Amino acid sequence: DVHGCMEELVELLTMLGYELADWELDDEALIAANHPEGRRLLFVGDLCDRGPMNVPVLRLVMSSVQAGSALMVLGNHDDRLRRYLKGNQVTLNHGLGDTADELNAYSDAFCQRVLEFLDAQNHYMVLDQGQLCIVHAGIQPRMIGLKSDKIRSYCLYGPRDGYDDQGFPIRYDWPQDHDGKLAIVYGHTPNRPIRWRNNTLNLDGGCVFGGGLYACRWPERDII
Repeated sequence: DVHGCMEELVELLTMLGYELADWELDDEALIAANHPEGRRLLFVGDLCDRGPMNVPVLRLVMSSVQAGSALMVLGNHDDRLRRYLKGNQVTLNHGLGDTADELNAYSDAFCQRVLEFLDAQNHYMVLDQGQLCIVHAGIQPRMIGLKSDKIRSYCLYGPRDGYDDQGFPIRYDWPQDHDGKLAIVYGHTPNRPIRWRNNTLNLDGGCVFGGGLYACRWPERDII
């Protein structure tokens, strides 16, 4: 969950061996990341909102996907931005207002490119001959290959176990029920320590809240 933390993302990608174009140019140019060994980045969603540099993160991921050096799944924040750009009525809270303000400095054509990019992304993907699933908030193996609004909501927000006294959802700990046959890498809920559990890995270290930004190398399964 990058959440607009561009400087931390650049630092992490450099540690991982990726080569970056000059991302500090304040324009609409593409700034793809490439790896000399042909590795690809897989983003678990929530590229934007809350952080200070949301559009540079979007530009980097969009151009990397276009160049074939990255893939991503939608997070709930990406989906809210998608709906906002479509003109739907969306409340500009939880950092979306900051992303919208950043986009106001860019052309309508660029904003349309962002919308078309987000529209084209899936809410989960299965890779490496069925051994690895990437999703934002959660998934159950029985959902794979099926489509419904409930499955999409599960992938974007995860399961809920009621609401607390302040009206916030209590998130159900779905990895405890996972059978472990499929490796699932996800984010959405900031957590520490970052570790494999029942063959699931939550990579959200809460970077935008003062934590860390994490990656996992596959198939090595090591955490950086």
